[in-house]
Amino acid sequence: MQVVDTTGSIIGSVKDLAVTVGEGRIALIVTTSAGSETEISWKDVQAVKDVVLLAKSVETPPIAVSVLQQPSRATEVSCFRCGAKMLSTAKFCGKCGAKLK
Repeated sequence: MQVVDTTGSIIGSVKDLAVTVGEGRIALIVTTSAGSETEISWKDVQAVKDVVLLAKSVETPPIAVSVLQQPSRATEVSCFRCGAKMLSTAKFCGKCGAKLK
C-alpha cells in the first residue's frame, strides 16, 4: 500500500507494522522510493483507504541515480557468410544468423 504525504508526494510503500508492547506505540515501516526504510508514527497517519495519507509532509532522501558507462565504440564488420554489415560487438548476424567470432 502506498504512503502519500500532505503535499501529494508518494513517500513509498508500507513494508510492515511495528508495535511496541507496553508502550502502546504503533508505527508503519515504509520502504521509500529511494529504497531506504523509514518509520512513521501512527500519530502521523491521517487516513487509510486506498493509500495511507499522512497528516504531515515527509522529507525523503533523493533517489540515487547511477551514471551508466558509455558503451565502447564498436566498429562495423561484415558477415563472412552473407556480407551484411553490423557492429563488431554482435555475436550473430542479424540477416542470416551465422555465428560471428
